[in-house]
Amino acid sequence: MTTLKRAVTQRVSALKKSYGFHLVPLVDKPKRDLDMLYRLGIIRPLMLRNLIEIRNTLEHEDAAPPDDDACLALSEFVWYFLRSTDPLLKTRLSDITYVGDFDEPEVDGMTSPDDYPEYGTVDYRHPSEGPPLVTMRLPKAGIRDSAQDGCFEVVETSPRHAVFERDDLTIVEGSIVGPPDQLERLWLGYFRGLRY
Repeated sequence: MTTLKRAVTQRVSALKKSYGFHLVPLVDKPKRDLDMLYRLGIIRPLMLRNLIEIRNTLEHEDAAPPDDDACLALSEFVWYFLRSTDPLLKTRLSDITYVGDFDEPEVDGMTSPDDYPEYGTVDYRHPSEGPPLVTMRLPKAGIRDSAQDGCFEVVETSPRHAVFERDDLTIVEGSIVGPPDQLERLWLGYFRGLRY
């Protein structure tokens, strides 16, 4: 039980270091690592909590160990936990491109995000490096100069520039800094999408 718990603890620590999830801007952020991983959609914590409770009663209350079947079930669960989180540590995905579905280009011509009229590429930097960076190609009419519900607040890092042969589109580059509910939605979507 102690070895299984140590394996889980080391994996959670590695995930925490790689993704900085304790720095992700969430409303009512959980304090415990397992709760945070659950909130981000990375794990289901029931069996992990069970393992920790068993290990604590063994070490601190001198309780009898669980029977062989329970030990086998927990060891298999830890194996699945480690296996399912392996891809998250092999390569940290940072750039994700989101495409609009406003004006569908011809199906045969879709080979890159540039084939869509509207798209955005978000660079999910490690949270210690600052907020996510974004490059978006948007309709000029969709950009607002003041806060609006359901919209991201972007601090532009370079001047907007036009899209060749499209007077209605512009390129925006910057840092996504708010509002808090939209930042949380962005990060939750990132973590939930990592496993697929």
